[in-house]
Amino acid sequence: MRGKFQFGRALLAAIGAALCVSGSALALEVPEGAEIAQGVYADDVNLSGMTLEEAKAAVADRLALIQGTPLTITFGGTTAEDGTVASDKTLLTTFGEMGVTCLNPEVIEGVDSIGKKGSLLNRYKELKDLECVGLVFDLQYQLDEALVTDFVTNQSAPFNEEVVEATIKRKNNKFVLTEDRTGMVVDTVGTIASVLEAGKTGSTSAVSVAATVTETLPTYTYEMLSTIKDRLGDAHTTYSGDMTLGRNINLRTGTGYIDGTVILPGETFSANGAMEPYTEARGWDYGGSFAADGTVEQTLGGGICQISSTLYNAVLEAEVEIAQRNNHSMTVGYLPVGLDAAIAGDWKDLKITNNYSTPIYLECYASGGKLYFAVWGQETRPSNRTLRFYSEITESWDDEPVYTDDPNLPLGHEEVTYSGSTGRKSVTYKEVKVDGKVTETTIISKDYYKSSPKLINRGTNPDLVILENGEIVHKDSLPPVEPDVPVDGTVDPDAGTVTE
Repeated sequence: MRGKFQFGRALLAAIGAALCVSGSALALEVPEGAEIAQGVYADDVNLSGMTLEEAKAAVADRLALIQGTPLTITFGGTTAEDGTVASDKTLLTTFGEMGVTCLNPEVIEGVDSIGKKGSLLNRYKELKDLECVGLVFDLQYQLDEALVTDFVTNQSAPFNEEVVEATIKRKNNKFVLTEDRTGMVVDTVGTIASVLEAGKTGSTSAVSVAATVTETLPTYTYEMLSTIKDRLGDAHTTYSGDMTLGRNINLRTGTGYIDGTVILPGETFSANGAMEPYTEARGWDYGGSFAADGTVEQTLGGGICQISSTLYNAVLEAEVEIAQRNNHSMTVGYLPVGLDAAIAGDWKDLKITNNYSTPIYLECYASGGKLYFAVWGQETRPSNRTLRFYSEITESWDDEPVYTDDPNLPLGHEEVTYSGSTGRKSVTYKEVKVDGKVTETTIISKDYYKSSPKLINRGTNPDLVILENGEIVHKDSLPPVEPDVPVDGTVDPDAGTVTE
């Protein structure tokens, strides 16, 4: 019996050494009565030495602390390295207001019997484990889903915001800008899930939860548009100042559709796209435009080519990339050959691409016989660098006039119905000067303008005459010519002349 006892003690000692290298088996303190053994915790609450009732009270006290935990829901803002979010758009509440509860307080039932029951070996092992690593009972917490859902759904609605684009407009020779705002839509389902998850932590320190949101960034920001301050290039052409004429009305209408256009870096602008469709409902009137046969016909929007041509010259000076440009089929009177830009449906258009790293702005107007365009942006070119654009006619020709017999005109009388157009070939150059010296000359276009004959109606009716006021009448409708009668009234009846 003695040998067995000694063997048992040796076995216990070996087990104790294996379980924990620190401490001595003989130093273990066996709990007495209702006291809970040392090293027993409920979450971070030390229950050592408490009675079971005291332990339950301690768990309840911890729940009370959790109920007072501040809960902040942030909408947008900046997330720091520690996961907190800085934002001036927040909702404040507490875990208690969100109905936090402990799901398993009964988990500590029987905690007062640890190390007191079972065989000597089991009791020894339990106490040794407590000494080495402790025993932690995990308490589980949960928020009231209905309260959270009601709070998030009702309180987050004001944080939904439409995106606001920054704007820019040139007024009274200066730019006026408005601020931008990021759009935001709160995902209530995702936000509710995040809040419920945060409630499971049972934290007694303030908790911040980032709401689940979908942000829409503005395309045009104040910072971006504020770079537009330098005039990169401008140009103007002239027209008759009579604004009752359809063509001039069209100049004013077209510039109204283009003025204030902002073109972002890499973006392509279409002059035709900005102004079409050409309908009376959009303010367009009838004006002259080239027909397929070279003659001029009245069409809705006639005159828009002067708009695109003037813009083309401003864009050239600004050195904005030309994505598409077509010359007219025949020469125009408001610009030299080679410096015009035609619009004809979708197959002839002026398209420009912003090759700057910042936005550009188009300013234009038609007033007082002046059609004006300016390109604004952020100047990056040196001030000692100047440009000149010019064209040379390399060939020109005229067609023979085309006559059409007209029985409604007096015999031999001619009327020009179309003045025709001289055919030309031209080359247009870009010249660069630095400090007044030419450093570069490049060809930017070679253009061909077809000719068209002068159209003349030639009279064939011998019975018609033209009066001094230009009216054409039949000879028979003229009153008889009365001979001049002398004072004495003597008339030679044979000769029909007055005798002296």
